Amino acid sequence: MSRVATPNAKTIEAVAKQLGLPASQNVKTLIVEGDEDGALYAIILRGDHELNEIKAAKLPGVASPLTFAAEERIPKAMGASVGSLGPGNRLAEKQAIAFAMADYADMVIEQGGNLHQITRHMLGLFTGERGAKYWRRQLGEATRLQPYNTDILRETAEFCCSQINREVA
Repeated sequence: MSRVATPNAKTIEAVAKQLGLPASQNVKTLIVEGDEDGALYAIILRGDHELNEIKAAKLPGVASPLTFAAEERIPKAMGASVGSLGPGNRLAEKQAIAFAMADYADMVIEQGGNLHQITRHMLGLFTGERGAKYWRRQLGEATRLQPYNTDILRETAEFCCSQINREVA
């Protein structure tokens, strides 16, 4: 993943066109209200996917019913304006995403689901990073063998982050 300038592109379709890539190879960031006063959350989706508002409202910390953030609040809170938000490439964010999804997976499992239902959507989180192959393998194989063990997600994220840190050091 790398940061690319996309001037005047405010939609995923416009970004995809400028980059010459299909929307499926881009991501879009939606900003929603949190359930605590003033909190905002970023929901990152593959460019060709639509947000399932019912599922999004069940994410930990997100307000229910789901409410999109007012456009004027976003630049101050997120450091970028609507149309120029991206996932960043910060290690702490990737680990936070993995841990938040593990918490969400705990809720899904309590309701009769399994870990693979969640992790199959997260395979690309460490793409391009040291440890990405291990991440995909663990999320693909280990979660099928241990479909109710969300520690797999947390431990694998910690391992991948340690591999990236080792590369940087």
